[in-house]
Amino acid sequence: MDDPSNSNVLVMPQIQNLSDDEYLTEVSTSSDESEKDDEDSEWVDNYKTISDFEFNSNSSGIKINILESAKDSPIEIFNQIWTGDIFEIIISSTNNYGQKLALKDRPHNKNSRSSTFKNTDTEEINKFLGLCLLFGSSKFSVLRDAFSNNPLYYYPIAKKLCQEDVYTMLIDNFQKAFYPRIELSLDESLLLHRGRLCFRQYIKGKKAKYGIKFYELCSLDGYVLNIEMYKGKQFSSGVLTSKIDSLVLRLMAP
Repeated sequence: MDDPSNSNVLVMPQIQNLSDDEYLTEVSTSSDESEKDDEDSEWVDNYKTISDFEFNSNSSGIKINILESAKDSPIEIFNQIWTGDIFEIIISSTNNYGQKLALKDRPHNKNSRSSTFKNTDTEEINKFLGLCLLFGSSKFSVLRDAFSNNPLYYYPIAKKLCQEDVYTMLIDNFQKAFYPRIELSLDESLLLHRGRLCFRQYIKGKKAKYGIKFYELCSLDGYVLNIEMYKGKQFSSGVLTSKIDSLVLRLMAP
């Protein structure tokens, strides 16, 4: 019995239902292709001269005009590359896309981004690009870690840039509009919120069991003077005070 694993055995390909003419044509074509490959792989004496582009090393280097003030303000160099024209295109394209998305006739939630789109502006795009540059040199298992209080990933500027300016402006206006008497009250309240939020609270005894917790400093008659939003566990700053003492001092600071 012949051993098929023997290296001396030549296994011929099976040719099924081929006429003599078809077989000869196939063999001839294969031979022509192999001869052509052999010709292409041969060494030749003909070659093309590489063009001389006459590179001028004197013109290499920075082309834009960098002022001395850029040493203390690198944003000046950034603005020379990311010019106002580029920002206008980004803002215009983003706003047009958002508006078209909001006008689409399709089912969506009441508070979804597709139905409550707010136009962006230069300030917001600058913040977004700044975070992209910052996070480009950092590693996160998931993006939300960049906005957490985890000391391995904690970046205070991330939350600062993403917070609503209206929130701070309103509190400032509250304090400018009224100066309280000595009788003050500090309490907590829960704003109903069932969305995806890493610092969302569950308090069984509250009417709105799920929501965002606020600490509020109020006057005797209930006028709000200061608010602090609870965003998760705060890390100690080294001052030997309790959490409640620190909270009171922060709310009373203004």
